[in-house]
Amino acid sequence: MKKFFNKRSKKVVDNAIKALVFLQKPFAMFGLFLILMGAFFAPAVSAYNVWSNSEKMISQIEETKSPETLPTQLYDDIDASMIPISKEIENLREENQKVFLKKDGTYEVSIYQDPVHYKSNDQYIDIDNTLVDDGKYYTNKQNAFNIYFPKSLTRNESIKIKSENYQIQWKIVNSKQSKANQSKQKKKDKDLTILNHLSSEIKYQKVFENTDLEYVLKSNQIKENLYLSQYNENIVYSFEYELKNLTIAKKDDTYSFVNDLGEEIFHLDNLYMIDSQGEISYEVKIDVERKAHNKYIIKIIPDDTFLKTASYPVKIDPTLILSRQTPVIEDTYVSENHKTTNYSNQSIMKVGYEKAVTTRKDILIKFSIPSFIKSSDVITYSHLNLSRVDKVSSNHQINVYRNITNYTNSTVNWNTKPLYNKEIIDYYDFRYVDTPLVFDISRPTKEWHENGSNFGLTIAPESHHNSVINIYQSQASYEVRPVVRIGYETKGGLKNYWTYTSQELGQAGTGYVSDFTGNLVFKRDEYFVQNEYLPLNLSFYHNGINGYSTIGYGYGYKTNYNYVILYDSNLNQYYPDTPDGNKVYFSLFSSDQSEYPYQWDDTLQKMAVDGGCIKSFITGN
Repeated sequence: MKKFFNKRSKKVVDNAIKALVFLQKPFAMFGLFLILMGAFFAPAVSAYNVWSNSEKMISQIEETKSPETLPTQLYDDIDASMIPISKEIENLREENQKVFLKKDGTYEVSIYQDPVHYKSNDQYIDIDNTLVDDGKYYTNKQNAFNIYFPKSLTRNESIKIKSENYQIQWKIVNSKQSKANQSKQKKKDKDLTILNHLSSEIKYQKVFENTDLEYVLKSNQIKENLYLSQYNENIVYSFEYELKNLTIAKKDDTYSFVNDLGEEIFHLDNLYMIDSQGEISYEVKIDVERKAHNKYIIKIIPDDTFLKTASYPVKIDPTLILSRQTPVIEDTYVSENHKTTNYSNQSIMKVGYEKAVTTRKDILIKFSIPSFIKSSDVITYSHLNLSRVDKVSSNHQINVYRNITNYTNSTVNWNTKPLYNKEIIDYYDFRYVDTPLVFDISRPTKEWHENGSNFGLTIAPESHHNSVINIYQSQASYEVRPVVRIGYETKGGLKNYWTYTSQELGQAGTGYVSDFTGNLVFKRDEYFVQNEYLPLNLSFYHNGINGYSTIGYGYGYKTNYNYVILYDSNLNQYYPDTPDGNKVYFSLFSSDQSEYPYQWDDTLQKMAVDGGCIKSFITGN
């Protein structure tokens, strides 16, 4: 057994370090000068994605791994984005984000357009809108609100929403009796990043003449879809609302449900209707009449002119949204032949050309980078995952560009769309319909993380081609909405899966500048003696990330003996704070009081922890 520390050696090591440390400052100044000059001329290297055969390679590597292979080395030859996820780090949850630990110790954050968590007792809880039986009603499992759908909808039965001390319930005026039809519940996906419990649907048929009523729960939204199967002249849909601790207020043509302090709790989104050919009209009026202190009549009045010429069925879409939400992904598209129209509340985005050259359509997408990805972290990859409405092959190609001017998602149109850099970030060829619609946006995401100027992306057709591609937008079903996935890890450490520009300086040591992150790690082998009593090897490490901290050897310097075991409360795991700044996590592998209860993944490394210091450290079984 090899041990790092014991009582006999500690005093000798301390004396040797004190005798040698006074030499480090002149060497450090000279070495840092040369290394930084080398870093200035080093070429920039960007992350890239390799899709072909990655899953097969991972399977083969895991099946044939050697007992001597460390977990951090196992996936060195695999693209970082394809390394499997180990588990979610629940303490790093945010409203719209999940963070996952990958099997190589790096991280991936998935950013969703709508909330995937709600807050309860200062903890973020998974939203689960699965509908369950609750006597006379169907209700959702867990969310910031509970909604109750009657199993049989009649004139006397109300649909109810409860959130904290607030309640909204409504009846459908002059409706016909109709039984609730639930959509089939989806099985939980093995991929932890795919969340298929966020949405559910329930439908009441023929509640009005030639009209079905559908409710769709999506994250913190309740979408009410009215499906009109044929034209009815001057149709009006009426609902009777009864509120508890809320009133309805109008601001800028939008109706909100506010409390006694004037705070918005829910709001009604902009109404629109769309026919079976995709033609859209925003000419849907909403009329609110107060009948009593807490009772209102709300009428939805679609434009009769549009309905006369529409292709049926027509969907009319009013949406009730829980207001306490911060959007993270914003998406829309702009159309050259509808230069002043904003499409931000649609369920489908369009890109390409219709018949004429002047009918181009571009997609705009913008997202926020999570604040917990610190400046000491490096983004290793970033992917934008989109879903196609169909899988028809075509000779169409779309490109991703980085915007150089900003825009407002809720108001942008063709006339106000942002300018973009003409350099192509990534592209997708629609001849290969079985390839996932994933864009590698690592380069702009990394730049936004470093300089903060994030104006989003434009997706545009490569050339004029009589083809329009339909892609699901954020208002579509949850499993097909846009998702951004970002991988990141600490910049520190000498990692065997990164390349470095190195400079040897003789006795002064060797400097290593990461080609990917630009971080400097300087190593100086100071002293070595081999004898039968006490072999001693003393090295100094300088890590650029810790350049402003000192433990007594100079700013940024540690020795090869400065290992400290720390505890990560987010992961409930220990990791050593190594001299070069690297991190390797250890897991508890047995519940008994064995001498070495912590290991890597497969009894490859074991250690004992005593008061936050390494008691002993051994290699192998």
